[in-house]
Amino acid sequence: MTLMKHQTAKIIIYNLAVFLFFWVLLEACAAVFGAKQDTYVYSQKGYYVTDDVLGYAPRKNIRISCQRYHGNRLLYDAIYTINKDGLRISPPFKGHDCNDAILFFGCSFTFGEGLNDNETMPYLVGELSKGKVYNFAFQGYGPHQMLRQVDRGLVAKIVDCRPRYAIYETGFFHVERAAGYYPWDRHGPKYVLTREGTVKYAGHFDDSPVKRFIDGLLAKSAIYRNFIEGRTFINKKDIETYIAIVVAAKNELQRQYPGLEFHVIYWGPDGEKDRMILDRFRQEGIKIHLMKDILLPKTDDWTAEFLASDGHPNFNANKTFADYIIRHIL
Repeated sequence: MTLMKHQTAKIIIYNLAVFLFFWVLLEACAAVFGAKQDTYVYSQKGYYVTDDVLGYAPRKNIRISCQRYHGNRLLYDAIYTINKDGLRISPPFKGHDCNDAILFFGCSFTFGEGLNDNETMPYLVGELSKGKVYNFAFQGYGPHQMLRQVDRGLVAKIVDCRPRYAIYETGFFHVERAAGYYPWDRHGPKYVLTREGTVKYAGHFDDSPVKRFIDGLLAKSAIYRNFIEGRTFINKKDIETYIAIVVAAKNELQRQYPGLEFHVIYWGPDGEKDRMILDRFRQEGIKIHLMKDILLPKTDDWTAEFLASDGHPNFNANKTFADYIIRHIL
């Protein structure tokens, strides 16, 4: 019996050693031959800061330059200016009555990644409309940050006049963010679906010590970073949660600001899941504006015309969106 236990232990140790050897070998190969990760060079440290409400946020009162590289190729070189409220700056408001203010929510598309301050969609809308705009968007954000900004009173604390419009730029890719699948948002606000089909706040995605430990290990793995990270399997519950979060944000904004119009600019292909989301939005009184109806009629090659080299909307796209917003929303 003792001999059998000894042999079993040797087999286990041998197999474990073989597994670890090949794992280290695969990690080395993934690090050397894996897809190149884009690198970001900032003019100063501390651009991203941990935020217990939103997960992370830009540092307040900062003007920073950012260069993004893919290998040795420069994708963009832009200046970001964040004001005292933690928002990307908008045009100075020179009017007297700001009761038709516009609130913008979204991710890097609305924030204006890769673009200078005066090239973002909210900034351009502010210039063209002469109205007051607030850009609550930030890189990597999803609808859960929008809802948290609203239900925690961050919007009410910052907005010093009565807004008439709220515009949320989104797409199916925000479903994954609302579900907490992405590594940059591990401390983001977590909302869970209730039996009634609404959502309730449930802390942060990384509140579980076990999840924090596993995420920490995965973050160090080249195999995970190059071949697994970002490949998610969206289920029906994830979609329902995303829809309920957007609806909750819309309802809370309209409760705080009676008469406010809530609009969605929606990116993405016209697939079955997109149609399901948009149908639900319309049922909830959300006004929909499809990216394809705004950009595609303008050109035969909309990706070359309206997307930057890193895949974000370029200045031309934002100008087209701003013109559309002025004519069809405001």
